[in-house]
Amino acid sequence: MELLLKREEKPGALGRRYDLFAKLELTPEELAHVRKTKPEKTIILKDDPRKGQTSWRLCMIPGAILAMVVAAVLLVLFFGLPYVMATVPVAAILWLPCTKLIYNQFRQFVTVGDLITGRTIHCKSLDELYAKEQELSENVKQHMNYLAEMSSLGNTQRIKLNPE
Repeated sequence: MELLLKREEKPGALGRRYDLFAKLELTPEELAHVRKTKPEKTIILKDDPRKGQTSWRLCMIPGAILAMVVAAVLLVLFFGLPYVMATVPVAAILWLPCTKLIYNQFRQFVTVGDLITGRTIHCKSLDELYAKEQELSENVKQHMNYLAEMSSLGNTQRIKLNPE
């Protein structure tokens, strides 16, 4: 197993932006072992919870717009033009899934599932990029060490305890 890290510097409208692409390269056996641990729920790189709430709230408006468009297209395709008036109730049902779809593109925390497929992390400064790279590599090493210890599941382990 290897952790592939790729750094890039890109010009942006408000200055330079630094991108860190991270991907875990696993053999099929390692991938099967990692999939047992629910990689989508195992967070490797954490972010400030307040930033996560703000990001979620900012994604709700584009999520609502996307839900309206998807609902209108679905109603026209399946029921025809007269049923476009039912867009709002259908969009209300689709609002949270569409918001989550948009939020997943912008969220700052990184899971093992993200690293299996590959994830780009956007940073504002070079210092932030190196700090995230260091934290990411340390946490991945720690998680993979836990997985290596899991191979002893089902075996009996005897630990001697010396009374003091």
